[in-house]
Amino acid sequence: MVLELHVWGPAYGLPSLEPECLAVIAYFTQALDKSEWTLVRSSPSAVPTHRLPALHDTTTTSWTAGLTSILAYLQTNPQATYGNLDNDLDPSQRASTTAYTTYLTTTASRLLALSLYASTENWTTTSRPAYSSALTFPLGWTEVTPVRRAWLLLAEPLGIDLLDGEDAEAPKPKDEQPEIPEIAKTMAKKGIRSALTPEQKARIRLEAVVSETLDVLVDLKGDRKFFLPDDMDGEGRPSSLDCVAFGYLALMICPDVPRPWLREIITSKYPGLQAFVNDMTSACFGDALPVVEPKEGVFAVARRFTDGALRNVPGLGREWGRWRNGRRVMDLLLLLGGGIGVVALLAGLAFRGRIPVLGLPVQRWDRQRSGLRAFGAAGALFGGFVPPASGAGLAAEVNAPGYGKADGVEVAVTPGVE
Repeated sequence: MVLELHVWGPAYGLPSLEPECLAVIAYFTQALDKSEWTLVRSSPSAVPTHRLPALHDTTTTSWTAGLTSILAYLQTNPQATYGNLDNDLDPSQRASTTAYTTYLTTTASRLLALSLYASTENWTTTSRPAYSSALTFPLGWTEVTPVRRAWLLLAEPLGIDLLDGEDAEAPKPKDEQPEIPEIAKTMAKKGIRSALTPEQKARIRLEAVVSETLDVLVDLKGDRKFFLPDDMDGEGRPSSLDCVAFGYLALMICPDVPRPWLREIITSKYPGLQAFVNDMTSACFGDALPVVEPKEGVFAVARRFTDGALRNVPGLGREWGRWRNGRRVMDLLLLLGGGIGVVALLAGLAFRGRIPVLGLPVQRWDRQRSGLRAFGAAGALFGGFVPPASGAGLAAEVNAPGYGKADGVEVAVTPGVE
Protein backbone atom coordinates (compact mmCIF):
# COMPACT_ATOMS: atom_id res chain seq x y z
CA MET A 1 0.00 0.00 0.00
CA VAL A 2 1.24 3.46 -0.92
CA LEU A 3 0.02 6.58 0.85
CA GLU A 4 -0.02 9.87 -1.04
CA LEU A 5 0.72 12.89 1.14
CA HIS A 6 -0.38 16.11 -0.59
CA VAL A 7 1.27 19.24 0.81
CA TRP A 8 2.18 22.81 -0.07
CA GLY A 9 5.45 23.11 -1.98
CA PRO A 10 8.91 23.87 -0.55
CA ALA A 11 10.29 27.25 0.52
CA TYR A 12 12.88 28.79 2.87
CA GLY A 13 15.07 25.69 2.56
CA LEU A 14 12.29 23.50 4.02
CA PRO A 15 10.16 20.78 2.35
CA SER A 16 7.00 22.86 2.76
CA LEU A 17 6.04 26.46 3.43
CA GLU A 18 3.08 25.57 5.68
CA PRO A 19 3.52 24.43 9.31
CA GLU A 20 1.02 21.57 9.39
CA CYS A 21 2.36 20.19 6.12
CA LEU A 22 5.90 20.44 7.46
CA ALA A 23 4.90 18.65 10.68
CA VAL A 24 3.24 15.75 8.83
CA ILE A 25 6.26 15.35 6.53
CA ALA A 26 8.53 15.15 9.58
CA TYR A 27 6.25 12.51 11.14
CA PHE A 28 6.21 10.40 7.96
CA THR A 29 10.00 10.40 7.72
CA GLN A 30 10.23 8.95 11.23
CA ALA A 31 7.26 6.55 11.19
CA LEU A 32 7.10 5.12 7.65
CA ASP A 33 9.49 3.58 5.19
CA LYS A 34 10.05 5.51 1.96
CA SER A 35 8.49 2.69 -0.05
CA GLU A 36 5.18 3.17 1.77
CA TRP A 37 4.46 6.79 0.92
CA THR A 38 4.98 9.49 -1.67
CA LEU A 39 5.08 13.26 -1.31
CA VAL A 40 2.93 15.22 -3.77
CA ARG A 41 3.38 18.99 -3.92
CA SER A 42 -0.04 20.43 -4.44
CA SER A 43 -2.53 23.12 -3.40
CA PRO A 44 -6.02 23.05 -1.83
CA SER A 45 -7.78 23.34 -5.20
CA ALA A 46 -6.13 20.13 -6.45
CA VAL A 47 -7.51 17.79 -3.77
CA PRO A 48 -11.13 16.82 -2.96
CA THR A 49 -10.74 17.98 0.64
CA HIS A 50 -9.86 21.54 -0.45
CA ARG A 51 -7.42 21.61 2.45
CA LEU A 52 -3.77 20.71 2.98
CA PRO A 53 -2.15 18.59 4.22
CA ALA A 54 -4.26 15.81 2.73
CA LEU A 55 -3.63 12.07 2.86
CA HIS A 56 -4.86 9.80 0.06
CA ASP A 57 -4.97 6.10 0.87
CA THR A 58 -4.73 4.47 -2.57
CA THR A 59 -5.99 1.14 -1.19
CA THR A 60 -9.26 2.42 0.24
CA THR A 61 -9.38 5.53 -2.04
CA SER A 62 -10.18 7.57 1.08
CA TRP A 63 -9.03 11.13 1.77
CA THR A 64 -8.10 12.60 5.14
CA ALA A 65 -7.26 16.28 5.67
CA GLY A 66 -5.63 18.19 8.50
CA LEU A 67 -2.72 17.51 10.82
CA THR A 68 -4.52 15.85 13.74
CA SER A 69 -6.83 13.84 11.47
CA ILE A 70 -3.92 12.42 9.47
CA LEU A 71 -1.98 11.44 12.60
CA ALA A 72 -5.11 9.82 14.03
CA TYR A 73 -5.65 7.92 10.77
CA LEU A 74 -2.15 6.45 10.89
CA GLN A 75 -2.50 5.48 14.54
CA THR A 76 -5.96 3.90 14.18
CA ASN A 77 -5.23 2.14 10.87
CA PRO A 78 -1.72 0.84 11.50
CA GLN A 79 0.11 -1.48 9.16
CA ALA A 80 2.71 -3.94 10.38
CA THR A 81 5.52 -1.73 9.14
CA TYR A 82 4.14 1.57 10.47
CA GLY A 83 5.93 3.09 13.41
CA ASN A 84 3.80 4.92 15.96
CA LEU A 85 5.95 7.70 17.38
CA ASP A 86 3.71 7.94 20.46
CA ASN A 87 3.62 4.22 21.15
CA ASP A 88 6.09 4.41 24.07
CA LEU A 89 4.45 7.37 25.80
CA ASP A 90 2.68 6.87 29.11
CA PRO A 91 -0.87 8.22 29.65
CA SER A 92 0.43 11.45 31.17
CA GLN A 93 2.71 12.09 28.21
CA ARG A 94 -0.09 11.30 25.77
CA ALA A 95 -2.27 13.88 27.50
CA SER A 96 0.57 16.40 27.30
CA THR A 97 0.98 15.66 23.60
CA THR A 98 -2.68 16.41 22.94
CA ALA A 99 -2.66 19.59 25.02
CA TYR A 100 0.54 21.05 23.60
CA THR A 101 -0.40 20.15 20.03
CA THR A 102 -3.57 22.17 20.48
CA TYR A 103 -1.54 24.99 22.02
CA LEU A 104 0.83 25.10 19.05
CA THR A 105 -1.91 25.09 16.42
CA THR A 106 -4.05 27.73 18.13
CA THR A 107 -1.69 30.00 20.07
CA ALA A 108 1.90 29.65 18.86
CA SER A 109 0.68 29.78 15.27
CA ARG A 110 -0.35 33.41 15.85
CA LEU A 111 3.30 34.43 16.07
CA LEU A 112 3.87 32.86 12.68
CA ALA A 113 0.84 34.66 11.30
CA LEU A 114 2.12 37.96 12.67
CA SER A 115 5.60 37.50 11.18
CA LEU A 116 5.00 36.05 7.70
CA TYR A 117 1.49 37.26 6.85
CA ALA A 118 0.50 40.35 8.87
CA SER A 119 3.79 42.18 8.30
CA THR A 120 3.30 43.93 4.97
CA GLU A 121 6.98 44.01 4.08
CA ASN A 122 7.58 40.37 4.99
CA TRP A 123 4.52 39.31 3.03
CA THR A 124 5.27 41.20 -0.16
CA THR A 125 8.98 40.39 -0.32
CA THR A 126 9.09 36.83 1.08
CA SER A 127 5.83 35.00 1.78
CA ARG A 128 3.83 35.87 -1.32
CA PRO A 129 6.69 35.08 -3.75
CA ALA A 130 7.11 31.73 -1.99
CA TYR A 131 3.46 30.84 -2.58
CA SER A 132 3.62 32.03 -6.18
CA SER A 133 6.64 29.79 -6.79
CA ALA A 134 4.81 26.81 -5.30
CA LEU A 135 1.80 27.26 -7.60
CA THR A 136 1.39 26.69 -11.32
CA PHE A 137 0.74 29.87 -13.27
CA PRO A 138 -1.84 31.51 -13.08
CA LEU A 139 -3.11 29.88 -9.86
CA GLY A 140 -1.11 32.35 -7.78
CA TRP A 141 -3.64 35.03 -8.71
CA THR A 142 -6.58 33.17 -7.16
CA GLU A 143 -5.24 30.94 -4.35
CA VAL A 144 -2.81 33.17 -2.46
CA THR A 145 -5.24 35.86 -1.29
CA PRO A 146 -7.54 33.45 0.62
CA VAL A 147 -4.49 31.96 2.34
CA ARG A 148 -3.35 35.31 3.68
CA ARG A 149 -6.89 36.24 4.68
CA ALA A 150 -7.11 33.13 6.88
CA TRP A 151 -3.74 33.84 8.53
CA LEU A 152 -4.70 37.47 9.22
CA LEU A 153 -7.78 36.27 11.09
CA LEU A 154 -5.49 34.09 13.17
CA ALA A 155 -3.24 37.06 14.00
CA GLU A 156 -6.06 39.40 15.04
CA PRO A 157 -6.10 38.40 18.76
CA LEU A 158 -2.49 39.58 19.08
CA GLY A 159 -3.27 42.93 17.52
CA ILE A 160 -1.92 43.57 14.04
CA ASP A 161 -1.13 47.14 15.12
CA LEU A 162 1.88 45.66 16.94
CA LEU A 163 3.69 45.83 13.60
CA ASP A 164 2.99 49.53 13.01
CA GLY A 165 6.29 50.49 14.55
CA GLU A 166 8.14 47.74 12.69
CA ASP A 167 6.86 49.04 9.36
CA ALA A 168 7.43 52.67 10.25
CA GLU A 169 9.98 54.84 8.54
CA ALA A 170 13.64 54.35 9.38
CA PRO A 171 15.15 56.58 12.09
CA LYS A 172 16.51 59.91 11.00
CA PRO A 173 20.23 60.33 10.36
CA LYS A 174 22.40 61.07 13.35
CA ASP A 175 22.89 64.73 12.47
CA GLU A 176 19.10 65.23 12.38
CA GLN A 177 18.46 63.67 15.77
CA PRO A 178 18.02 65.95 18.80
CA GLU A 179 20.98 66.59 21.05
CA ILE A 180 21.42 64.70 24.31
CA PRO A 181 20.34 67.62 26.51
CA GLU A 182 17.04 67.78 24.64
CA ILE A 183 16.47 64.04 25.15
CA ALA A 184 17.23 64.45 28.84
CA LYS A 185 14.62 67.20 29.07
CA THR A 186 12.01 65.02 27.36
CA MET A 187 12.76 62.06 29.64
CA ALA A 188 12.51 64.28 32.70
CA LYS A 189 9.11 65.59 31.65
CA LYS A 190 7.38 62.50 30.19
CA GLY A 191 9.48 59.50 31.23
CA ILE A 192 11.74 57.06 29.39
CA ARG A 193 8.97 55.56 27.24
CA SER A 194 8.30 58.90 25.56
CA ALA A 195 11.88 59.01 24.30
CA LEU A 196 11.56 55.66 22.48
CA THR A 197 10.94 55.52 18.75
CA PRO A 198 7.79 53.77 17.44
CA GLU A 199 9.94 50.87 16.28
CA GLN A 200 11.48 50.45 19.74
CA LYS A 201 8.07 50.52 21.40
CA ALA A 202 6.75 47.92 18.97
CA ARG A 203 9.79 45.72 19.56
CA ILE A 204 9.19 45.76 23.32
CA ARG A 205 5.57 44.73 22.83
CA LEU A 206 6.54 42.00 20.35
CA GLU A 207 9.13 40.57 22.74
CA ALA A 208 6.49 40.41 25.44
CA VAL A 209 4.13 38.50 23.15
CA VAL A 210 6.87 36.08 22.08
CA SER A 211 7.94 35.45 25.67
CA GLU A 212 4.39 34.82 26.79
CA THR A 213 3.96 32.25 24.02
CA LEU A 214 7.30 30.43 23.89
CA ASP A 215 8.10 30.30 27.60
CA VAL A 216 5.50 27.54 27.85
CA LEU A 217 7.40 25.41 25.34
CA VAL A 218 10.77 26.10 26.94
CA ASP A 219 9.47 25.02 30.35
CA LEU A 220 8.27 21.73 28.86
CA LYS A 221 11.42 20.96 26.90
CA GLY A 222 14.01 22.05 29.43
CA ASP A 223 17.54 21.05 28.46
CA ARG A 224 16.50 17.85 26.71
CA LYS A 225 16.98 17.17 23.01
CA PHE A 226 13.26 16.52 22.49
CA PHE A 227 10.16 17.67 24.31
CA LEU A 228 9.12 14.40 25.96
CA PRO A 229 11.77 12.32 27.77
CA ASP A 230 12.29 8.61 27.40
CA ASP A 231 12.25 6.56 30.60
CA MET A 232 15.48 4.80 29.67
CA ASP A 233 17.99 7.48 28.74
CA GLY A 234 16.11 10.68 29.42
CA GLU A 235 16.59 11.87 25.85
CA GLY A 236 14.02 9.86 23.96
CA ARG A 237 13.21 10.09 20.29
CA PRO A 238 10.95 12.42 18.31
CA SER A 239 7.27 12.12 19.11
CA SER A 240 4.31 13.58 17.26
CA LEU A 241 4.60 16.64 19.53
CA ASP A 242 8.18 17.19 18.38
CA CYS A 243 7.04 17.05 14.76
CA VAL A 244 4.29 19.60 15.36
CA ALA A 245 6.61 21.92 17.29
CA PHE A 246 9.19 21.64 14.54
CA GLY A 247 6.63 22.61 11.89
CA TYR A 248 5.92 25.94 13.59
CA LEU A 249 9.32 26.78 15.06
CA ALA A 250 11.17 26.10 11.80
CA LEU A 251 8.99 28.61 9.96
CA MET A 252 9.66 31.17 12.69
CA ILE A 253 13.44 30.82 12.31
CA CYS A 254 14.33 29.73 8.76
CA PRO A 255 12.64 32.31 6.46
CA ASP A 256 14.94 35.16 5.45
CA VAL A 257 12.60 38.13 5.87
CA PRO A 258 13.33 41.88 5.82
CA ARG A 259 11.74 42.29 9.28
CA PRO A 260 13.30 39.33 11.18
CA TRP A 261 12.09 40.37 14.63
CA LEU A 262 10.73 36.90 15.48
CA ARG A 263 13.88 35.06 14.42
CA GLU A 264 16.08 37.54 16.31
CA ILE A 265 14.10 37.13 19.52
CA ILE A 266 14.17 33.32 19.35
CA THR A 267 17.87 33.03 18.52
CA SER A 268 18.86 35.49 21.25
CA LYS A 269 16.53 34.44 24.07
CA TYR A 270 15.73 30.81 23.22
CA PRO A 271 18.85 29.11 21.85
CA GLY A 272 17.48 25.75 22.98
CA LEU A 273 14.56 26.06 20.54
CA GLN A 274 16.93 26.95 17.71
CA ALA A 275 19.06 23.88 18.52
CA PHE A 276 15.89 21.77 18.53
CA VAL A 277 15.03 22.94 15.01
CA ASN A 278 18.53 22.08 13.81
CA ASP A 279 18.37 18.61 15.39
CA MET A 280 14.97 17.84 13.88
CA THR A 281 16.10 19.04 10.45
CA SER A 282 19.05 16.65 10.54
CA ALA A 283 16.94 13.74 11.83
CA CYS A 284 14.05 14.13 9.39
CA PHE A 285 15.52 15.51 6.20
CA GLY A 286 18.99 14.05 6.01
CA ASP A 287 17.96 11.86 3.05
CA ALA A 288 15.99 12.68 -0.06
CA LEU A 289 12.22 12.63 0.25
CA PRO A 290 10.02 10.40 -2.00
CA VAL A 291 8.70 13.33 -4.03
CA VAL A 292 6.36 12.64 -6.96
CA GLU A 293 5.61 15.48 -9.35
CA PRO A 294 1.87 15.80 -10.08
CA LYS A 295 0.73 15.48 -13.68
CA GLU A 296 -1.57 18.35 -14.51
CA GLY A 297 -2.95 19.23 -17.91
CA VAL A 298 -4.00 22.62 -19.19
CA PHE A 299 -7.68 21.88 -18.62
CA ALA A 300 -7.09 20.85 -14.99
CA VAL A 301 -5.23 24.10 -14.30
CA ALA A 302 -7.96 26.10 -16.06
CA ARG A 303 -10.64 24.39 -13.98
CA ARG A 304 -8.78 25.18 -10.75
CA PHE A 305 -8.25 28.78 -11.85
CA THR A 306 -11.96 29.19 -12.64
CA ASP A 307 -12.92 27.69 -9.30
CA GLY A 308 -10.57 30.05 -7.48
CA ALA A 309 -11.86 33.05 -9.40
CA LEU A 310 -15.46 32.20 -8.50
CA ARG A 311 -14.53 31.81 -4.84
CA ASN A 312 -13.17 35.38 -4.85
CA VAL A 313 -16.32 36.96 -6.33
CA PRO A 314 -18.05 39.05 -3.63
CA GLY A 315 -21.39 37.55 -2.68
CA LEU A 316 -21.15 34.54 -4.99
CA GLY A 317 -17.80 33.26 -3.75
CA ARG A 318 -19.01 32.13 -0.34
CA GLU A 319 -21.98 30.18 -1.69
CA TRP A 320 -19.88 28.69 -4.46
CA GLY A 321 -17.23 27.57 -2.00
CA ARG A 322 -19.78 26.00 0.34
CA TRP A 323 -21.30 24.03 -2.50
CA ARG A 324 -17.92 22.96 -3.89
CA ASN A 325 -16.92 21.78 -0.43
CA GLY A 326 -20.06 19.65 -0.26
CA ARG A 327 -21.61 21.35 2.76
CA ARG A 328 -25.13 22.06 1.50
CA VAL A 329 -27.16 20.79 -1.43
CA MET A 330 -29.43 23.82 -1.13
CA ASP A 331 -26.54 26.03 -2.23
CA LEU A 332 -26.61 24.36 -5.65
CA LEU A 333 -30.34 25.04 -5.99
CA LEU A 334 -29.81 28.67 -5.05
CA LEU A 335 -27.02 29.03 -7.59
CA LEU A 336 -29.10 27.39 -10.32
CA GLY A 337 -32.12 29.54 -9.47
CA GLY A 338 -30.03 32.69 -9.51
CA GLY A 339 -28.46 31.70 -12.82
CA ILE A 340 -31.85 31.04 -14.41
CA GLY A 341 -33.11 34.38 -13.15
CA VAL A 342 -30.14 36.22 -14.64
CA VAL A 343 -30.58 34.46 -17.99
CA ALA A 344 -34.29 35.30 -18.02
CA LEU A 345 -33.57 38.95 -17.24
CA LEU A 346 -30.99 39.21 -20.02
CA ALA A 347 -33.34 37.52 -22.48
CA GLY A 348 -36.11 39.93 -21.56
CA LEU A 349 -33.86 42.92 -22.12
CA ALA A 350 -32.69 41.54 -25.45
CA PHE A 351 -36.24 41.06 -26.81
CA ARG A 352 -37.77 44.08 -25.15
CA GLY A 353 -38.13 45.95 -28.44
CA ARG A 354 -39.96 43.02 -30.07
CA ILE A 355 -42.61 42.34 -27.42
CA PRO A 356 -45.74 44.56 -27.12
CA VAL A 357 -45.98 46.17 -23.74
CA LEU A 358 -49.35 46.07 -21.99
CA GLY A 359 -51.02 49.42 -21.40
CA LEU A 360 -49.37 51.36 -24.24
CA PRO A 361 -51.55 53.09 -26.90
CA VAL A 362 -51.77 51.41 -30.31
CA GLN A 363 -51.91 52.64 -33.90
CA ARG A 364 -54.93 51.95 -36.10
CA TRP A 365 -54.89 51.77 -39.88
CA ASP A 366 -58.13 51.78 -41.94
CA ARG A 367 -58.18 50.89 -45.60
CA GLN A 368 -59.39 53.69 -47.86
CA ARG A 369 -62.95 52.80 -48.88
CA SER A 370 -64.34 53.43 -52.36
CA GLY A 371 -67.44 52.49 -54.30
CA LEU A 372 -70.31 50.79 -52.45
CA ARG A 373 -68.04 49.94 -49.51
CA ALA A 374 -68.13 53.59 -48.52
CA PHE A 375 -71.79 53.12 -47.48
CA GLY A 376 -71.02 50.88 -44.55
CA ALA A 377 -72.27 47.35 -43.96
CA ALA A 378 -75.02 47.53 -46.60
CA GLY A 379 -72.58 48.76 -49.21
CA ALA A 380 -70.17 46.02 -48.28
CA LEU A 381 -72.99 43.45 -48.72
CA PHE A 382 -73.93 44.60 -52.21
CA GLY A 383 -70.40 45.47 -53.20
CA GLY A 384 -69.03 42.02 -52.50
CA PHE A 385 -69.16 41.19 -56.23
CA VAL A 386 -67.30 44.32 -57.25
CA PRO A 387 -63.46 44.14 -57.19
CA PRO A 388 -62.18 46.58 -54.57
CA ALA A 389 -60.09 49.52 -55.64
CA SER A 390 -56.54 49.50 -54.42
CA GLY A 391 -55.54 52.24 -52.06
CA ALA A 392 -52.85 53.21 -49.65
CA GLY A 393 -53.40 52.80 -45.90
CA LEU A 394 -53.98 55.94 -43.87
CA ALA A 395 -53.07 56.36 -40.24
CA ALA A 396 -56.35 57.06 -38.50
CA GLU A 397 -54.68 57.81 -35.23
CA VAL A 398 -51.01 57.81 -34.40
CA ASN A 399 -50.45 57.48 -30.69
CA ALA A 400 -47.42 55.23 -30.37
CA PRO A 401 -44.97 53.73 -32.86
CA GLY A 402 -44.86 50.06 -33.59
CA TYR A 403 -48.46 48.94 -32.94
CA GLY A 404 -51.79 49.26 -34.75
CA LYS A 405 -54.99 47.69 -36.12
CA ALA A 406 -55.67 46.53 -39.65
CA ASP A 407 -59.40 46.09 -40.39
CA GLY A 408 -60.11 46.05 -36.69
CA VAL A 409 -57.40 43.49 -35.84
CA GLU A 410 -54.54 44.56 -33.57
CA VAL A 411 -51.13 43.93 -35.08
CA ALA A 412 -47.54 44.63 -34.03
CA VAL A 413 -45.40 46.42 -36.58
CA THR A 414 -41.64 45.90 -36.47
CA PRO A 415 -39.76 49.10 -37.35
CA GLY A 416 -37.55 48.87 -40.41
CA VAL A 417 -39.27 45.71 -41.77
CA GLU A 418 -41.33 46.01 -44.94
